[in-house]
Amino acid sequence: MAGLRGAPGKRAARRYWRFSLVRGEDQALCSRAGKFSDDASLVVSLMRQVADGYKAASIYRPLLALAALNPDRRGKLLAYARDQFSRGRGILWTSQLHGLDRLLHDSSFALCTPTGSGKTLVANMALVKELLLRGHVGLAPLAIYLVPSRALAGEVEAKLRSELGSEMIITALYGGADWGITDYWLTGDQPTVLIATVEKADALMRYLGPILTARLRLLILDEAHQVVPDGGENTRISFSDHSNRSIRLENFVSRVVTQRPDVVR
Repeated sequence: MAGLRGAPGKRAARRYWRFSLVRGEDQALCSRAGKFSDDASLVVSLMRQVADGYKAASIYRPLLALAALNPDRRGKLLAYARDQFSRGRGILWTSQLHGLDRLLHDSSFALCTPTGSGKTLVANMALVKELLLRGHVGLAPLAIYLVPSRALAGEVEAKLRSELGSEMIITALYGGADWGITDYWLTGDQPTVLIATVEKADALMRYLGPILTARLRLLILDEAHQVVPDGGENTRISFSDHSNRSIRLENFVSRVVTQRPDVVR
């Protein structure tokens, strides 16, 4: 009789254990006697916290939110997320999470984080959002990606081509006379990312301003803090002969915003 009386208690304990797991409560695995181990409870609690942290920091969450802008691109975005995991970038840092949150809810913003904190991923997602997910009628959209040096232009071009080269034209202009009016990106029917230093972008805007502004949808400024000049004799001299990069950057951005006040930046 004692065995029969004890059976319902054991069944109730098993039901409670299942119910607890379904609700996600931090309960330890129960023993046959219906008691919980403190050590097991601690391990389960830590595992749950780690799992919740990984879920919250996963790149899948912001990419799925972006996919809502264009459900037809959902498969491409999921493939991009898998590619980022294969490169070891699938779990985002706090700075990246904040940047992608701003990207989802704002059109233009500044992301101020230290070097090496993942700003490039946010810039890439801005390219995807404005060039691939937005509906465009007529001319193919274009983004200008300003970088402070030729070396960085080559680095950005290589990274973008490896990740987004199949979806858009990506070209970097390093300076000198390395472009012509017949360059394929000028009249191409694909979304285009134009990577350039501010000096090169300024020259392009002077010669090809109407063509660029008609297609321009996004302006990205890498190392935008350089718009604030450093003090010193060299800065004074560069200001006097109008060769200071800070002045050129400010003038270029001002001219673009004046001609295209709706451009995302």
